[in-house]
Amino acid sequence: IHTASDIWVSLSVIVSLIAIKFGFYWVDTVLSFGIALYFGYAAYTIIKDNVMVLTDGAFLDVEKIKNLALKEHGVISCHRVRTRGTTSNAYVDLHIQVAPETTTMMSHRLGHNIETRIKKEFPGIIEVLVHLETFPADHDADRTESSLR
Repeated sequence: IHTASDIWVSLSVIVSLIAIKFGFYWVDTVLSFGIALYFGYAAYTIIKDNVMVLTDGAFLDVEKIKNLALKEHGVISCHRVRTRGTTSNAYVDLHIQVAPETTTMMSHRLGHNIETRIKKEFPGIIEVLVHLETFPADHDADRTESSLR
């Protein structure tokens, strides 16, 4: 957009100078108005493309990310999914709950597997941060892992 605006301004100045030399003074006003409209359009485009980044808005499908995490055996629930950045330079944070008896090694492996799944599904992700939490031990023991999803 920046280079294009430079080209349009330069061309309008050249055309305006030629038009003024031949007595067409109104051409300068018309071209100036056109350039102002173009700058307005460029500003709108820049704001529209970056407002989600500036407000830290989710631009990736959060439900799809949750479902990818829940595919891993041992993940009881997934919540607090947050995405930020741009589509070509994205970051994902999420929380998963595992059973209290899950070992540190198994939890670590779950985190890596989830990261791999998400990066494979969404190209352009730079980092996936998986926060591990233990599922409350006093929770209703009759509920199965599949019913918690």
